[in-house]
Formats: sequence, C-alpha cells, structure tokens
Amino acid sequence: MAVVCSSGLVGKAVTLIALEKKSPIMIVTNVAEETKTVEVTWLDNNNSVNTAAFPSKALDKAEAQPKQTTAAKKPAPKKKK
Repeated sequence: MAVVCSSGLVGKAVTLIALEKKSPIMIVTNVAEETKTVEVTWLDNNNSVNTAAFPSKALDKAEAQPKQTTAAKKPAPKKKK
C-alpha cells in the first residue's frame, strides 16, 4: 500500500514497493505535495549516503524491526535492618 504524500511523512521510514524485501530502509527527508514526490535518504552496503526522489505511490511504510533487548537482571532490593 502506497504512503500518503503529506508533510507528516518527513522523518518516517519507508521502502520501495517494487523491491519488496530487498529494498533498503529509507528515511523521508522532504515531501513535495503538489507533485506527489518524496525525497528519501539511505545508506548502501558501502555506508555511502544516497538520496533520491520517488513518487509516493512507489513507497510503502517500513515494517518495524523488533528490538533485540537483553534482559539485564535487576539487583534484588536491599533489606532494611
């Protein structure tokens, strides 16, 4: 499902629909509502920053990646004497 082309999209993570699961996760940096284009930035495999503009209908919201948290044990509360 394509994203809605509005200024509220700035800062959100998106992917290209055509690339499906192989699409990099891109961050929206600018939205041109009148032309319905979205400017995005992403890092490639060489850690180079890339910027491109796509029609909003070519983009989908990125799926949330599950956070990998390590459950650190909390110390037991100290007993009062």
